[in-house]
Amino acid sequence: MRIVRYSIVLAVVMLTAWAAPLRHPEVSACGSFISFPVFTPAGAPAEASYFTGELGILQPGYARRYLLVAWRTLENRPLAAAEQRAFTHSPGRGPDAVEAWRSVRRTILIGWQDNVTSGGWISKTYSYYMNCGDSAFLTAARTLESRRPASGVPDAELSAWVQAQDIVFSNCGRRFEDPAAVPASLGSDASPAARADRAYQIAAAQFYGGRFGEAEAGFNAIAQDASSPWRTWGRYLTARAVIRQATLATDDVENAQASLRRAEGILQEILADRSLGERHGAARQLLDFVTARTRPTDALVAAAEALSSPADAEPFQIHLGTYEYLLNRYTSDDPDRPTGFSDPRGSSELLDWVLTFQKGDETAVSHALDRWRSSGSQAWLVVALSHAKPDGGQRDELLKAASAIAPASPAYPTIAFHRARLLLLSGRAAEARAVLNTLQRSHLPPSANNLVKAARLATARTFDQYLDAAVRSPVDVFNEEFKTDSTSPTIDRDVIDTINQRFPLNLMARMARSSRLPPEVRREVAMATFTRAVLLGRADAIRDLLPTMAQLEPSLAKRLQSLRNVAAETSLQDEGIVLLVQLPGLRPFVPAGRAREPGTLATIDNLRDNWWCAFSGEGVVPYETQNWRRGMFDRLELPQQALYADAVGVSDPAFLTADDRRQADAERERLKRAETAPNELGRRVLEWARAHPQDPRVPEALHLAVRATRYGCTNDATGPVSRDAFTLLHTRYPKSPWTAKTPLWFK
Repeated sequence: MRIVRYSIVLAVVMLTAWAAPLRHPEVSACGSFISFPVFTPAGAPAEASYFTGELGILQPGYARRYLLVAWRTLENRPLAAAEQRAFTHSPGRGPDAVEAWRSVRRTILIGWQDNVTSGGWISKTYSYYMNCGDSAFLTAARTLESRRPASGVPDAELSAWVQAQDIVFSNCGRRFEDPAAVPASLGSDASPAARADRAYQIAAAQFYGGRFGEAEAGFNAIAQDASSPWRTWGRYLTARAVIRQATLATDDVENAQASLRRAEGILQEILADRSLGERHGAARQLLDFVTARTRPTDALVAAAEALSSPADAEPFQIHLGTYEYLLNRYTSDDPDRPTGFSDPRGSSELLDWVLTFQKGDETAVSHALDRWRSSGSQAWLVVALSHAKPDGGQRDELLKAASAIAPASPAYPTIAFHRARLLLLSGRAAEARAVLNTLQRSHLPPSANNLVKAARLATARTFDQYLDAAVRSPVDVFNEEFKTDSTSPTIDRDVIDTINQRFPLNLMARMARSSRLPPEVRREVAMATFTRAVLLGRADAIRDLLPTMAQLEPSLAKRLQSLRNVAAETSLQDEGIVLLVQLPGLRPFVPAGRAREPGTLATIDNLRDNWWCAFSGEGVVPYETQNWRRGMFDRLELPQQALYADAVGVSDPAFLTADDRRQADAERERLKRAETAPNELGRRVLEWARAHPQDPRVPEALHLAVRATRYGCTNDATGPVSRDAFTLLHTRYPKSPWTAKTPLWFK
């Protein structure tokens, strides 16, 4: 069915009062085991103060609902208190409707199978849909509560009503293709009230059972029955039956559109009928639902117009749902999106601004400039500056305009940041630094302050300035199931990239010893520097790091003792390799994902997040783990990436000397020749074992080398390494307990 998917989603969006509370995950993916802090979310504001006018540094990737707030604020149309609550408060979940029905139904002493559920199943599209809404269960519960006898034993008519209602609700969880269960009609001997109830139950069962034409006829008849207590619901439910037919029961788009237009006429009749005033609110909501399908552009523009000025909470939430749903569908390539869209930008300033801000190409910048020049609107200046290029013809004009924005303006942080960005990318670092100094003295939300620090990082003239800008406070954490302390100051991924890709070993060691960094960060840098020093054969760096390692990771103190007592450089490197094969939590880079907890470096991660992968090869990030690959996360999708001219990675810090760069390049080239950890460690352990066959630690080291080929990052060359270590262990040390623990080798 071509229109099933979006009809179900829109039913949830528009027929419930939704406006999700503030939440700002950057990425969402099943099966990822990475956890990392978020400093400046790209998809949503981090702070609730955003909704009171403290916008921070706006991101074009914000969801359209949040950009609505930004436009309102920039246009001096702040959210009313009720509108703010729609974003910052969780929607108050009322009583569980199904449970409300169950709790009343259990008091009636008639046999009943308690298997009621609200969602149906469509096998053809392999999807659930909301079949019986909360109102159905709550209405039934109230009705039964009002009629329930004190004894729990119903009279004949109530007993018949309860049994019929059980049949009605048995349709709620049905498969769409299954036949409907419908109660039997009552005879003429039943009271008029009982017959009216039964007519309503029959039509409802047909509705939930997918017999929409019969349900429509039934609800129409109820609407014509002046004596029925359900009369005022009749025409409204008729419209719902027609809509269900259009959205769930037809593959033909033209027929679906015709049915929706017919439903639209019914709803307009309801709104014109004063006697049905108590149903007008529900009818308006349903009419919005229909109009979004029959005239999507008109509905989108109307919603945007309604959202452009303060409103009460309930209409605001309804219009917000329509706006976000239709704007997302307007820009979607989904073949199932509503048809009949036309460009809405000429009819709505809000829509024009949001779509232009998110588009961000040359035509968007040109359009934003035209709008700013003609209106003087800071909202349009924000768009033009956010996407302006340093070599663009309007750069100087924009920089001049940006310098005139007062710090009290809600646009100031965004405009000042992009002013600094343009200056920085134009080679005017000193001017950029001055703008950032002024901006940092402003009162900024934490997420904006983190982004200012990222910009200061790019202007740092000394190593200490760089470290001061590197330390930031997270505002959230991705994959919080695995988080430890998401609020502890730490470093962001631009800093991690710089350490891993641009710093030579001596600067990494200097970072590990710096009191400007939190101990947790120093620990990670120290572990990475030590591992890198071992792989590079830098005995001097290994020896120099031992005190820092023991201080920051006390669990290693005993293991490190053997390295302290070694004099020869070759022996020290061998001892380092033996230590690395014992500690799968060590890797020659600072990880961007979840770090190992203190005391767990020797623990094997059963999902193979151990040691490191290769440093070169097709599609290889120069530093990654199995979990990093598994997480499917693009490490460069960061707000601060706009600060760098090179879209591939971060730039060299300004304080790096020519010698620093040469040394870092040479070390990086040597690391690229190192293989994935199980291969590299396995081969080096084999060389050491053959050279020192009497060393009592050899059997354990060979066992651990084989273990690494089971739990580490492997490739086609891993099998021979695993086999050779296994063979040497079993042939030379057959009676060792480590041999007994090594029954297999791994390909």
